[in-house]
Amino acid sequence: MKTLRVFVGCGLCCVLLTSGCAFRVLEPAGEMSPAASPQQASPATPTPTSTLDQPVSAAQAGSGSTEATTTPEATAGAPQQATPSGQAEGAGAEQSQVFIPAFGQYEAQAGCRQIVLNSSMEEDAAWRFVGGKPARYDLNAAHSGARSILAGLDAGRPYHIYSDVRQWLNIPPKAITATLRLWWYPRTEEQASRLIERCTRGNCPTGDLSAGPLPAAHDLQYVLAVRPDWSFEWLLRAKANATQWQPLEFDLTRYAGRTIAVQLGVYNDSRGGLTSMSVDDVEVWVCEP
Repeated sequence: MKTLRVFVGCGLCCVLLTSGCAFRVLEPAGEMSPAASPQQASPATPTPTSTLDQPVSAAQAGSGSTEATTTPEATAGAPQQATPSGQAEGAGAEQSQVFIPAFGQYEAQAGCRQIVLNSSMEEDAAWRFVGGKPARYDLNAAHSGARSILAGLDAGRPYHIYSDVRQWLNIPPKAITATLRLWWYPRTEEQASRLIERCTRGNCPTGDLSAGPLPAAHDLQYVLAVRPDWSFEWLLRAKANATQWQPLEFDLTRYAGRTIAVQLGVYNDSRGGLTSMSVDDVEVWVCEP
């Protein structure tokens, strides 16, 4: 009878997840989030230790979590448009598309600056790698420079795993606009969805990282805005497949004066094919009066 109740409960959870149930991506496992510091405009990254007890527990990923900064030799000339390697084309997978507004020319505007540290992924700094198979720096693909960050599974057999990376940021309290923009290269061997759910202010589903992980209904690629209490908003969730680097842009202005983490990740279930994504040139541009 106990076994039957567990089975029915798991089945019900999976149904709820597919219909918008809270999706707990990673368990902090002792990681302390930074306290909000509205007066501090510079980015901040937490440094507490964490342990890898379960496939979805938070953990640092080798050299990627060290404070040392070692810059690999960048390719001279024009920015690279390298293609992720080591992953086969998914049978029947369609190229996914999403409408993305043109990037604003924030660099040219007075009072605008970029606050993400190591945004080009060329140093071993600032980013915190978490998950059962943490995201990692990748020399096989880059939108610019010599490398990017790879999240998810790109070789071997599929298994139940989370693969994430995050960085804590303080959004200045006087920010008129705060915009997250990045380049991604999503890949999946499963049937890709042509619809990429990209939320805007007012329709961002929420979740909680503190209560422990739950299984997802299917493979996912996602972008989160995580608050210090480990509650979060989905900025993007998809199972996308692409043939080239694509831009993404999200409005974070509602977080002015607050501390948040930008978290990028991939979930793989234990069925079907592999799902991954490469990300590069992750920037948050804030404009103040």
